[in-house]
Amino acid sequence: MKRIALLIAFCSFLIACADSGADKQKPVQPAPATTAAAKACMDSIIAFDSRVGTIRNHACEKQSLSKTITEYTEALENADFAACPVAFKNAFLKHIQAWRNALAVTDKYPELRGEMHDLFNK
Repeated sequence: MKRIALLIAFCSFLIACADSGADKQKPVQPAPATTAAAKACMDSIIAFDSRVGTIRNHACEKQSLSKTITEYTEALENADFAACPVAFKNAFLKHIQAWRNALAVTDKYPELRGEMHDLFNK
């Protein structure tokens, strides 16, 4: 779990760097220390994502990819980010939006069924 939290924190940093254009250079500020509550919040969100992700991966065996993705993203949007660092929350919201963006493709294949990883490997 520590590796996942570090990976998400690193991705959040990269996203923040990418979002700040060269014309908007700001002095680099040291990252605030992660409190126990913030770490617990991030761990909780990652564990929740893992649980609903497992459900997502198999839900599309019986229903459309689009319905599966919609249910998955709605579940994630209801997660409690209150104690999480803002950068983590923002990065995770981008993760949710990326899944929502996939609907433009999955809507074209309403009859496709199977385990999600198998479907995306086709």
